[in-house]
Amino acid sequence: MPNRSTPRTLAELKSQIISREIVLSTMLEKTARSAFEAPDLVAFETGNAFARRTGVPPQTVDRLARRLGFKNFRDFRGVFRAHLREISEKSP
Repeated sequence: MPNRSTPRTLAELKSQIISREIVLSTMLEKTARSAFEAPDLVAFETGNAFARRTGVPPQTVDRLARRLGFKNFRDFRGVFRAHLREISEKSP
C-alpha cells in the first residue's frame, strides 16, 4: 500500500476513498457510508454507540478508523467534529 497521509478533513477522506487510495472491504465500506450519511452521529457518539446504530461490531468501527489512517476512533471522530464546526461557522 502506498504511503499516504492521514486525512485532515472530511473532503480529503472522501477524496482518498473515491480515488481508491483507500480500498475498503464490504463491511468497512458499509460503515464508512453510514458515517458520511450521518456525520453528526460520528461526531458526537462513542465508537460503540455508532457501531450499534450501524449494525456492526465495535471492532469494525475501530478497524475502519485505523484503515483510514487514524490512530483510533477518537481521531477519526475529530475530523467529523471539525467538519461540523466548519459548517456551523459558515451558517448565518
